Amino acid sequence: MSSATVLRSLNRLLALHCQSVPMYLSYTTPWITKADEKVRAVLRHLVADQKTHSEQIARLILDLGGSPNRGQGRDLTPLNDLALGFLLQRIIECQEQDIGTIEECLNDLTEHAEASALAQEALGMAKGHLESLEELAQAATSAT
Repeated sequence: MSSATVLRSLNRLLALHCQSVPMYLSYTTPWITKADEKVRAVLRHLVADQKTHSEQIARLILDLGGSPNRGQGRDLTPLNDLALGFLLQRIIECQEQDIGTIEECLNDLTEHAEASALAQEALGMAKGHLESLEELAQAATSAT
């Protein structure tokens, strides 16, 4: 595997974390009700994990002689000021897509132990956060 492939996949992981919907929402003010506090807590944890993991990925990219690239921002402004409870299903869908992307990156990184370990960690975190989000969505559905 070439170092260019490793750097490209690591930068893809970095961009995924930096441009995620939860990361975007952490910089906006979605409408939050008392019922959304659990969702908000899960998202705070998810964003904190993504920030920490982004730093680790960027550090490895630099160690390998590359330049960290946060990726091209998506226009997520239509999400501004929507209720967090309303956005929950959209966040779940994006998390599922992100898991697919992480799995693709992991496949590209199998021959580089440190990069593969970072991708494995990202995959585990993403799946754990997805499970938490799905539990909240299930609870909200059951409550109505």
